[in-house]
Amino acid sequence: MKETLSLVGKVLGWVALFAALASLGFATDNPKVGVPAYLVFFLLVFGGVYLFVSRKKEEIEETKPENKALIHKIIGVFLILLALAVPDIILAGYHFPIAIYLFISLITFVLIVIGAFTVKLINKNAGKNGLMVFLGYLIFIVLSAIPAIVMIQYDSSYNALGLAYWSALSLTVFAWWGISLFTKTNDTDTESTE
Repeated sequence: MKETLSLVGKVLGWVALFAALASLGFATDNPKVGVPAYLVFFLLVFGGVYLFVSRKKEEIEETKPENKALIHKIIGVFLILLALAVPDIILAGYHFPIAIYLFISLITFVLIVIGAFTVKLINKNAGKNGLMVFLGYLIFIVLSAIPAIVMIQYDSSYNALGLAYWSALSLTVFAWWGISLFTKTNDTDTESTE
């Protein structure tokens, strides 16, 4: 049962990642073409990487744990930087002054930090302190309202609010994957210490 749940979690994680990558097509002039094009592009990229890795599997398995950890951290940093850039990419069509884009990036960074802290708070207190877990989920509810609160000051139309939430969703997926990879511990390290 545990293995099945783990497999389902991995599949859902990959689906969420590809959905977020494909959704970058919404920032193009023609989303009907942009979304499928981004999806196909990233499927080909990941498929090519998978084929390369499967052919070089023995060499990769011989890679030192420190090198694997470094690769995870590099990919994690790349995804976190992509998460920081998502709102600016999506809102590029609004032609804000550069100061607004810097402000949006700052808000994005703060939201990622608060989100990471909140996940840690929930995970640390799960099954131990129900009040802290409740507080963590309450913080998430407040965080989920921020994109609408910020966007409604500029444009309260349905499309604008949808764009803000789509941006927030993409940001969340990239940040989650990036932070997960960056903070990932090596299985070999944990095995050797046990």
